[in-house]
Amino acid sequence: MKKRLLSFALTICMVLAMMPGMSITASALEAPFGYSVSIDQAAINNTNKTSMSFTFENAQVDASYSFTISSTGGGAPVTGSGTIITGGQQINGIDVSGLGDGTLNLSATLTNGAGTGTAVTDTVIKETGVAKNVETDTGYATLQAAVNAVTDGQTIKLLMDVTESISIPYGNTLSFTLDLNGKTLTGDSDAAIKHENRQVGGGTGSVTLTITDDSDGSNGKVTNASTKNTITLYRGGELIVAGGTVENTNSSVFDGNAIESEMFSTVKVTIAGGTVDNTGKTSAIYQVGSGDVSISDGIVRSDSWTAIYTNLGNKITISGTAQVTNNSSGYTIGINSNSTYQPTLEITGGTISNTNADGEAIHFWEPNHGTFIIPSGSAIIKGGDMAMNKAPYLSGYTNVLITASTDVSGTPTVAYDAGNITAYKYLKFEPATVTVPGAPTIGTATAGNGQATISFADPDSDGGAEITSYTVTSSPGGITETGASSPITLTGLTNGTTYTFTVTATNSEGTGAASAESNSVTPAAPSSGGGSSSKGNTPAVVTKIESGESVVSTNLDNLVKEGKKLTVEGKTGEKLVLDTEALKNIDGQTKDNIKVEIKDVSTNYKNEHPDRLVVSLTITAGGKHITNFGKGTATVSLPYELKAGEKAEDVTVWYLAEDGTMTEVPCTYDATTKLATFKVNHFSLYVVGTADISKWTNPFSDVKESSWFYDAVRYVSANGLMNGTSDTAFTPGAKTTRGMIVTILWRMENEPKASKKMTFADVKNGKYYHDAVAWASEKGIVGGYSAEEFGPENDITREQLAVILHKYAESKGFITDISAEPTGELPASISAFSDAGKIHSWGKEALSWANAEGLINGTGDNLLDPAGPAQRSQVAAILQRFIENTAK
Repeated sequence: MKKRLLSFALTICMVLAMMPGMSITASALEAPFGYSVSIDQAAINNTNKTSMSFTFENAQVDASYSFTISSTGGGAPVTGSGTIITGGQQINGIDVSGLGDGTLNLSATLTNGAGTGTAVTDTVIKETGVAKNVETDTGYATLQAAVNAVTDGQTIKLLMDVTESISIPYGNTLSFTLDLNGKTLTGDSDAAIKHENRQVGGGTGSVTLTITDDSDGSNGKVTNASTKNTITLYRGGELIVAGGTVENTNSSVFDGNAIESEMFSTVKVTIAGGTVDNTGKTSAIYQVGSGDVSISDGIVRSDSWTAIYTNLGNKITISGTAQVTNNSSGYTIGINSNSTYQPTLEITGGTISNTNADGEAIHFWEPNHGTFIIPSGSAIIKGGDMAMNKAPYLSGYTNVLITASTDVSGTPTVAYDAGNITAYKYLKFEPATVTVPGAPTIGTATAGNGQATISFADPDSDGGAEITSYTVTSSPGGITETGASSPITLTGLTNGTTYTFTVTATNSEGTGAASAESNSVTPAAPSSGGGSSSKGNTPAVVTKIESGESVVSTNLDNLVKEGKKLTVEGKTGEKLVLDTEALKNIDGQTKDNIKVEIKDVSTNYKNEHPDRLVVSLTITAGGKHITNFGKGTATVSLPYELKAGEKAEDVTVWYLAEDGTMTEVPCTYDATTKLATFKVNHFSLYVVGTADISKWTNPFSDVKESSWFYDAVRYVSANGLMNGTSDTAFTPGAKTTRGMIVTILWRMENEPKASKKMTFADVKNGKYYHDAVAWASEKGIVGGYSAEEFGPENDITREQLAVILHKYAESKGFITDISAEPTGELPASISAFSDAGKIHSWGKEALSWANAEGLINGTGDNLLDPAGPAQRSQVAAILQRFIENTAK
């Protein structure tokens, strides 16, 4: 009977299988097949180690499943089983916390009435410790435990952000790597990483620790939460930073370095990538032990004293694409050299910069000690105050191209002079292929008695080497004369013969092409006129030259002796007039010929200052720039064509500083001649245009359009005279200090340098107002409470502000009749104030003037408030009135 039933069943199945549209699955006859599993997590970590899950695909419904999970890190395997409800069923809530870190292996099978299918597998990494050893795949609960277990050549990978300080014991001779893996190690004691070879005479070790970051984001970091260093190295070995960031943000004065090697240590520091950053008080790399510092790639930066400091006989090497920078008034690289310690600084590439206006890129405390070499490659060095205070030894160069500038941007360029090294703010050293110079630009030939004087401008290219001489050749006759610079006087000419002249330039490679021919001149003997023939040979004093031409030193002497001015004219209407006092100051700075140039450099600044004129004013002598004229002035007139929508009264001149900030310079604009005229005692970059205050966007939440001071704040902000107290606040009711006011006037004068030492002990070097107070004191614009006290941080009173503005106006010639100013009795307009009796005797004249000029008015309730503090809003209004109405 059973056999008949089985035969019947088989027959029914065969019939159904042959019917159209009907099928039968193999699972009814076979063990499960065609299924798979996949683990749902990319990795197992502390957050999901008790809730691991995996998913079946194409699983047979109603089949039974079973799985086993094991780990290469050990631990009892985890198992589980159940029934398949859906073909894509997820199995979750699996606790694998008992398995060791390493590779987890999942194996799963399905079973039905016909049997058990083939096992399917998947794997995932479990990393639930702080760190693991990459080579052994072993996890550790602490980073210190991983360091203690590491062997030579192995790598420790950080698995999570951790707050822990680790020590490398003295005597350690291993070389191993710490891969930050995009995570952060924060030290919680006196350092995040210490090499504990501290004992003098103890084991020195030779451990080499390499810090890198192999994560995709390269965001790994070593930092410190304490007031100490981030990495401290005691004795022996090498630290290599190849990736990630080593930073220190601590503000302690003597600690807080990103990397420090202690006294008595001999540790090499190598930066081959990544960033070493210090925003605290000392240095990014503080090498006070013995050992070299090498930086071939990556960034070393600081917002504090130095980026790199050393005080022993170490060698610091900068090469490749390294960037070493500082943003403070300190030094990017500080070398504490002396007769005992003779460090070596060698630069073969990279960039060394200090972006602070008062900072230096390279500073030797004793420039006559220590070795400074630039042997090859391409190196850029730039600093806000100066690039360096010690000239390098150019070793290994066949020819060197040196780009020098007194502007940190690198333009305009000047001739490099190693003896004038402190004048430069930008220097680039690179190997150069030398060619002969280009052709000089011919100037004017002037005839004399049997001679002619020929002026010319330097060629556009010196061929990559310093021009050593210029040669003037006559036609006819081929008579020549050689000189170092323009102008050159050619003697031996025949009176009555007409000549033209050409000029060639010579460098170490040879002599270049000749200039175009000069104008024709005919030498002639002077008429006797009954006078001495010797006087007839004395050339007349040259009082006018073209831009780019030179004035011989004897002519400069004569201009000063005769009390004359020098006028320099450009080819497109530019003109400047140096007064006698300016010429006297220039003459005192050099005995060389001087070259004066007015150069339109607008194309270099077309992105920053579109539609404005940018002009460079320069005086060079003996390969160096002369920028300051002491008490003398230059009256400058620059052509400016009004554009559509611009008004003549809106034309403004600004001094353009190295950092891009602009300070307004008082000027007048003549719509007929189309010239903007202003006075300066300092040459630099100047911008001419319209203030375009209408486009000013108010960033200050505390300055409303309805406020009485809105227009004044807009004016001083748009013209760079005053900044906010933050990005979003002007703080109009805040007080203003004496140092701030003097600094504003100093910026209006193009930041001139004082020539005399200041006596105020409370005006410290390095303070933002130091140079300003020194200048104003020398000019007689400010005085102190005493010979030694100025009070730069003290709030300035309205009365003091009036006195300073009055003296500044006198120094600029804005007050033409000083005797007409009130000196004793107060005018009625002042005495009408109920508190007029509170005006000090020393403030009467200045306040009377300031009130008459409309600069300082009452504060309400019939009060002048002379001893009251000058609020920032009041200062903004006074400065606007002063520049627009008085300083014209």
